[in-house]
Amino acid sequence: MTLMIRGFLLYNCTAI
Repeated sequence: MTLMIRGFLLYNCTAI
């Protein structure tokens, strides 16, 4: 569960 949220946040950070 937390892995998905973490991955999403990480993706956003990398996108920027």
